[in-house]
Amino acid sequence: MADDPQSSDFAPEEDLTPEHSSDSLTNGTTKVAADRKVIAKFLISNAAAGSIIGKGGATISEFQEQSSARIQLSRNSEFFPGTADRVLSVSGPVNQVLTALHLIVGKVKSEEAVADSLLSRDGRSTQLRLLVPAALCGTLIGKAGATIKSFHEDSHAIIMVSPQDRQPAGVPDRIVKITGTSPPYIGCDSCLWCA
Repeated sequence: MADDPQSSDFAPEEDLTPEHSSDSLTNGTTKVAADRKVIAKFLISNAAAGSIIGKGGATISEFQEQSSARIQLSRNSEFFPGTADRVLSVSGPVNQVLTALHLIVGKVKSEEAVADSLLSRDGRSTQLRLLVPAALCGTLIGKAGATIKSFHEDSHAIIMVSPQDRQPAGVPDRIVKITGTSPPYIGCDSCLWCA
């Protein structure tokens, strides 16, 4: 994937719904400029990737135009190590990234053939799998799990970080699963970190 950074520096935030248009976003202690660029990487099935691309690239082009975010997918045969999933990268200012994510999730959930790829094991909740640089997972979890617990309380999403001992050798990212019954980008906004 072109322009795919190996790592990013991030800071947590909340209240980043696509409709939010203020100049800065805050969660009480962290203030983040809404126009500051972020890169969010997710795992998606190959079928969902096809849905996002659309015929002749029409859907992905439309989503990029509507959100003003840059949306990229790993090649058809390039999977995240240890999975059969492709990497979806969305980059731009926070609000643009969340708008793109809203469009992507809506598209995948609207197509019966690929909608199951976003369901959690219980079959009722939506699950997104975010890739986070391993070096930042300690910040995400927080001291004694305080930060991740705060994200859970704010979003009601279940946020789970893949175990470090199951990390494939040489892979700089860990998988963070965000599961919830409300739109998954609501929990995801707590896990987006600013570059």
